[in-house]
Amino acid sequence: MKKFIVLFIIFIFFSNINLVNAQNLTTESNIWKFSETSKSDYIILSAFQTNSKNNFWGKGRVYTVVPKSYKKLIFIFHGYLINRDPYLQRPQYIIEKMNLKKYAEELEALIVIPQMNDTVYEKEYLQTSLKWDNNGNIAGGKWANEVLPQYIVKKYFNNNQPPMYAIGISTGAQGAIKFGIQNSKYIKKVIGISGTYSLLNLPKDDGEYIIHDLIFGDRDKNLKIWKQEDIFKNIKKITFPLYLYSESNSVLTNQTKKILEYSKKHKRNNISGSYSIIAQSEHNWIFWSNPKLLNLVFSHIKN
Repeated sequence: MKKFIVLFIIFIFFSNINLVNAQNLTTESNIWKFSETSKSDYIILSAFQTNSKNNFWGKGRVYTVVPKSYKKLIFIFHGYLINRDPYLQRPQYIIEKMNLKKYAEELEALIVIPQMNDTVYEKEYLQTSLKWDNNGNIAGGKWANEVLPQYIVKKYFNNNQPPMYAIGISTGAQGAIKFGIQNSKYIKKVIGISGTYSLLNLPKDDGEYIIHDLIFGDRDKNLKIWKQEDIFKNIKKITFPLYLYSESNSVLTNQTKKILEYSKKHKRNNISGSYSIIAQSEHNWIFWSNPKLLNLVFSHIKN
């Protein structure tokens, strides 16, 4: 038997599966109920939230790499999943390309990758927003930052809070930072790769602006939300060690450059990294799976 099992966790609402080992999780005034049934190489979960109206909230997939023993918890957040996934951001690609089975063993770490689809890890929805879970009522950031880590800690660590880390790629980099801010009491380190951190300066014809416009609405009309979600605008909330890396040749290179130069100038010594670690690199898996980058990323968790 392999030392690792990739647990393919599917959050669904209406299913005729044989439910076992039901668990409840309270978040704020709501109760989330998780039930599961085991398969040969994955677990199917049914998750729903009960409130005064007994509504169902949220659905998605979570891939979990489970080594033989683990003492740490790593969340990895992927980028924006547009149609046909041209950047191969789905969790199964990340598991393969980043060689996560190897690193999970070496680091003795449980690795969790929620499939967040077309989210930007937002705190709230506008009424007309594109929703990552198609028809749910919970914003991507709330699901990833609050509901999911509570459940994972309860299920895999018996409610004993482990050292927690977050890694994000592309749009997932801002998701990882938001996760760190939300969980600052427990987070040890955050690593952002190829991220967008300054939303307020994006030209409106830029692809990154268009993605965020789908969630937050027009920036001029919804400036309060854009400021709330802007990492650079909220840099003072980053109290944990943050390591940022970027390819040398892409529209996102300047995003990393700007925040690193600002941090150096203002002596924010908890923020460091590089936007030229690999020469002539671009926004793709040739860069993200480069052994030099991966060894550096995971060295921050090892040390």
